[in-house]
Amino acid sequence: MDLHHLEYIVEIAKERNISKAAQNLHISQPTLSIYLSKLEQELNLKLFHRANNVLTITEAGQKYAKTCQQILDLKESLYKELYSDKNHVFCMGILSSDAAVFGKVMKDFNRLHPQITLKPVIQKSKEIYESVLSGELDFGFITSYSSHPKDSLPEVNTSIVKEYELMCCIAKNNPVYSMLHLEDGILMEQDYPLLNQLTLSVSSIPMIRKRILEDLVISMDLHPRQVVINDSLELWAPLLAINHMYGFWPYSHMDDSIAQIPLHFHPNVCKLLIYPKGIRMAAPQKQMIRMVIKEFKDRPYYYNI
Repeated sequence: MDLHHLEYIVEIAKERNISKAAQNLHISQPTLSIYLSKLEQELNLKLFHRANNVLTITEAGQKYAKTCQQILDLKESLYKELYSDKNHVFCMGILSSDAAVFGKVMKDFNRLHPQITLKPVIQKSKEIYESVLSGELDFGFITSYSSHPKDSLPEVNTSIVKEYELMCCIAKNNPVYSMLHLEDGILMEQDYPLLNQLTLSVSSIPMIRKRILEDLVISMDLHPRQVVINDSLELWAPLLAINHMYGFWPYSHMDDSIAQIPLHFHPNVCKLLIYPKGIRMAAPQKQMIRMVIKEFKDRPYYYNI
């Protein structure tokens, strides 16, 4: 058994839900389900009982998960000793919008691995990608607005840290907002013509602009009265209200005056981990990444707009 498979059982035992465990482990739900089924067949034991997407751990499962955790703790202790007499440097690319997340993670990581120097470099997603390719960065965390993010970055290893749903954002004081026939709070196709009365506000960042104008607008058959390119994230929400515009943005923490309306086909954008192909990450790097994923888990894309 690979050691990372031990993490699978520990996470399933903690979450008691395959989908949640898979999300935390950063693997697909079918992969985790197949692994658990094969393991139970191999052991000829039931580790979990399944009912209505909820898992109940068996006595055998409790013993197995406890032992898995003990082995993982021993591994962690070993790696601390192995790295204790060396001064390693981790160079990582991050986005300015994620600085608060990484500030907390770096402090927590430093308490665990004071011998490792963390060297964060704040860049835009495209720059982080290029720096990872050139070897200037060991790994990076970027945003992808592509509908197929892994296919759009074939030259690096990619792993989805978190997905954020793209929402239609419109001020509640906009006259069109009260006219929308929202079904269960979702923007339906019958509402699309109402949006054509408004100006569409789009970010100046190329990858965002491309996803909105070349994907969403076309697939929704929208014909905005006008398209305005917005350079200011800080003023984006107020401008929606003042100028009676609408826009598309990943789910974020916004002022209550702005409605964030999900679309019926639920398009997403992704926060990605990228790192060079052919590279195997050291244990502390993997731990750093797990800590980042955990910190991102319950955060909206932007904490405050």
